[in-house]
Amino acid sequence: MKKHVAALVALAVVGSAGVLYVNQKMDTDSATEQTTTSSTSSYVQNNDSYTQGGVAVNNDVTQSSSAEDVEDNEKEYTFDAEIDNISDTVMTLKVDEDSDVAKSADKVTVNFDEVEIIDSKGNSVKADDVVNFKNVTVIYDGTVMETYPAQVKASKIVLKNRTDCNVYFCLPDGKVIDIVKVPVGADIDSADMPNAGAYCDDGYHFEGWQYQGETVYGMENIEQSVSLTAKIRKD
Repeated sequence: MKKHVAALVALAVVGSAGVLYVNQKMDTDSATEQTTTSSTSSYVQNNDSYTQGGVAVNNDVTQSSSAEDVEDNEKEYTFDAEIDNISDTVMTLKVDEDSDVAKSADKVTVNFDEVEIIDSKGNSVKADDVVNFKNVTVIYDGTVMETYPAQVKASKIVLKNRTDCNVYFCLPDGKVIDIVKVPVGADIDSADMPNAGAYCDDGYHFEGWQYQGETVYGMENIEQSVSLTAKIRKD
């Protein structure tokens, strides 16, 4: 009888311990599951965050790349050359050997129609005055069409080393009635100036030429192309 009681007591103790162990194990498993779930959740979040970060980085790269493309498109490429020939609004140039363009061709053609043309001092140059220069710097988009001569599309042309000057004789309305070409540094006197009287309408009289508002009878040491305007008065 005592053995049975002892056995029952032992069983009760073991059973209680077993229940305690099971409960502890369940609690441990639950904690592990929560930890695992939390860890998995954390991993997923981190993964999502990384993915989002990746997208952001990719977007940044795309934006940066786009910005670089825009910057490349806006970047100015230049080369120096000697003017070889001019026909209408197309100039043929001998490219300087040190220029990158020289890797493609030794000669390049440039259409300067509707292109900004200035001299080395920044003064605007008329299309019919381009022939009076020896050298040029061409600003273009970096593209070279490898024909022969090669071709580039200029955005600006800077002319250098002027050899001659144009003296434009104009009526008050701006109409050019004569152009006299003189070497740089040359003088022009009244004998070289055309008589604008023939262009006067009836009832008007030609009095002489004006340069920048002042009457002139000649010009000395001409360094750049100039326009002289006829001074006309009504009879």
